[in-house]
Amino acid sequence: MIPDIDKKYYDLPKESVAQLNTKIEESLDKIAKIARNNDSLIQLKKKHFGKTNEEKNQVLNLSASKKIKKFQAFKKEGNQVLSNLLADKKTIDIKPKQYKKTAVDANKKGIKDYKYIEAIASSIDIKHDQLALKNCLANEKFETPERKTHIENLLKLNEKREQILNKEIKKFEIKSEPVKHAKQAAKEVGKSLKQKLANIVPSPIKEAANKIRGRG
Repeated sequence: MIPDIDKKYYDLPKESVAQLNTKIEESLDKIAKIARNNDSLIQLKKKHFGKTNEEKNQVLNLSASKKIKKFQAFKKEGNQVLSNLLADKKTIDIKPKQYKKTAVDANKKGIKDYKYIEAIASSIDIKHDQLALKNCLANEKFETPERKTHIENLLKLNEKREQILNKEIKKFEIKSEPVKHAKQAAKEVGKSLKQKLANIVPSPIKEAANKIRGRG
């Protein structure tokens, strides 16, 4: 929560709540996906967000502040697990030969998964702050131009933080599913190239129309 704005601006209008819900729903899907191959994450997800779609919908129907509190509690507990995994890594790094490869690999995967989860949960906080800042800009009667500029700058900073975090999340997802993302990238390049060619090379219909107009 940003101390520079009144808490009332965190009581979001309907449109902003819908945006926050979309972000939370996407995040819950990402958490569920990464938790499939991580038993401790499965248990953590169940504890905070439930197991079924019905339980997930109950979370989405909570007020914005209650949803955020759930994610903050989830993030706090996840960070404790991450801290333990990092401590284990230090121990492993001192005498790596004493540990089986399966244990080393499990530690690496756990650290990677929980760093991703931390980023996902942080992105919810950032989105909430962003929407509150926009609410403030739309509704506060600013006493001075400097006050308004300050809030605008806070929003720009928040948006920059969101971009950086989204890049980190995307980077993790690409590493986790390189083939899938390579196909998506190739598809986007194909679409772009097709569009460029369409602009350069006229279709037979365009050519005929141009001839009728005396352009071809």
